[in-house]
Parts: sequence; C-alpha cells; structure tokens
Amino acid sequence: MSEPGKNIINDTILSSAQSGDNKQTEALIRQYRNVVEAIAVKYINSPLEYDDIIQEGMIGLLAAIKTFNNSKGAQFKTYAQTCINNSIQTALRKFNRKKDIPIGSGCSLLLYKDARVDMRILDEVFGEMNWKRHHDVVNGNLFCTLSIWDNEKKEWVSKQDVVPESSTEKEKGQASDAFKRAGFNWGIGRELYTGPFIWIPLEKNEIYQSKTGSPALYTKFSVKEIGYNEQKEIILLVIVDNKNRVRFAYGNTKEKVYAPNVSASNASGKVYTGVDLDRAIKQMTGVKSREELERVWAEHPELHNNKEFRNITIDMQKTYPPRN
Repeated sequence: MSEPGKNIINDTILSSAQSGDNKQTEALIRQYRNVVEAIAVKYINSPLEYDDIIQEGMIGLLAAIKTFNNSKGAQFKTYAQTCINNSIQTALRKFNRKKDIPIGSGCSLLLYKDARVDMRILDEVFGEMNWKRHHDVVNGNLFCTLSIWDNEKKEWVSKQDVVPESSTEKEKGQASDAFKRAGFNWGIGRELYTGPFIWIPLEKNEIYQSKTGSPALYTKFSVKEIGYNEQKEIILLVIVDNKNRVRFAYGNTKEKVYAPNVSASNASGKVYTGVDLDRAIKQMTGVKSREELERVWAEHPELHNNKEFRNITIDMQKTYPPRN
C-alpha cells in the first residue's frame, strides 16, 4: 500500500523538480539521502571508496528524479532504489575495466534471471491462461504490455515498460528485456535489488583479455541457495562456480567459501592482449622441433589457460611428441 500523504507531497515536489525547480530537487535529495546511504552500505566491501559509492548513488537518485513516471504504477522510492543500485553497479563495472586494475584481482556479480523465470512465476501465481504479453514498436522503441486477468472485476489489468533503441538484430533479446521490465512493474524481480554486493576474488588463470581487449572469464557462476524474509528481502545467498566450489556466502549459512590462491598462478604477472595471443599462436604454429615447442610454451605462462592457445599446442604436440 502507498503512503497517501507522503506521496501527494512527493508528486508535487517531483513535478516541480522535473520542471527545473532546483530548490525542489534539493529537497528530494535531502529527503532520500538516507535511501542512498542504506544502499551504499551493501557495497562497503567493494573496491570503490565509500564516498565514491555515495556519489554514484546520488547520481542514480538524480536520474530517478528526472525520469520517474508515476503513470506506470510504481512508487518513487522503489524506482529510485533501482536507479541508485544501477548507478553504483555501472560505476563498479567501469572500475573493473580500468587498465590499471590487475587481472585476477576479482569481479563483481549481478543477480540475474531470464524471461523464462518470469513466465514460470506468472504461470504459478496467476495460471497459464490468466496473463498475456503484447509487444509494440513505437518510434524505434520496443514496448511490452503485461496484462493480468482480474477475476473480481472481470477485466485485464495492464502495466507497460520499454527498451529503447530497438533493432532487428536484437529484437529477440530486447523483447525479453522489455518483458522483464514490465514484470518488474508487477513486482517480479524487485527482490534481486535487495541483495548484498557480490565481490569474488579470482585467481589470475580464471580471467583473460579477449582479442577486443575486454576482460573475459573462464569461470562461470550460479546461485546454489537463496533465501528471503517476509518483506521479500534477500537474507541468504550462496554462489558456486562451475567446479561446485562455494565462492560467495551471505547470511546464516555454514558453507565454507573457497579462497583462491591469487599469487600462485600467472607468476609473471603479465596481462596479455589479443595481439599477444595472435603472436603466440603464430610462434607455436611455426615451431620446427620439440625443443622449440617447449620453449614457446614456457615463454607464455599467461596463456596456459587460454583454450585456443592450449588446443593449438596440443595439435603441435602430435607433430613433435615428447621424446621417450
């Protein structure tokens, strides 16, 4: 249920703030600063300084003030919390992509669900025949309308959201995103934003730079266990890797978190690029002896866990097998 008195004041202030009234904007910032601080605490163990987290959260709050549309049925506080989280997480992703961040230090994870999860929830809660979705492209933007059958009123109740900059090649993915956004307006997935900040230390052989220069992970992660309180807030979370090792634990759990040996692998500390990979592959495919093969392999310890380089080395070993 909404808070009638408070929301009336907020609607008036919001309207003025969105019209360019700086005093009303400042009033909203003061009113919701505690919301930013409450969210910032969840990221206290991140590589960002706390003051920077607050600053990014305030940027998200300002974005919420500018873009909030009360016709979609969501409360401003709920919308603002989403914008604040998104702003902080965007800053963390940019931080992790910086060139001076050592490969292998760690990574942040975002809790994610696909559209099939939303479909299953809708089927279980409302029944397969009691909900429907509809997509429209308006001025290049892909809209999704998600309708639920109200059996008491004998009518469909709809909520809508949009993914901007629709394109033919991305149509399927954007249709799923628009559907999930519309589901969020019905409350589906909001609990994911109540989770803790997830930072996972990595061994250097778990991460590499692709040919485009962007970081990529060999390791895959999934949620093993998740728990909620009565307010649908996450109070328990266990994440495992593709070797079923617990890499993150939050809340009342007896799971022991695997501690990676960050200094053991890639002792050279070298970070390779796509150009380095191409050069190493050219060297390996050009070897003329077993000794040369072993020398090229030893020269590139940072590539020992790269699938492409490793497979080419295995192929070359067939031509130059170990001596008996």
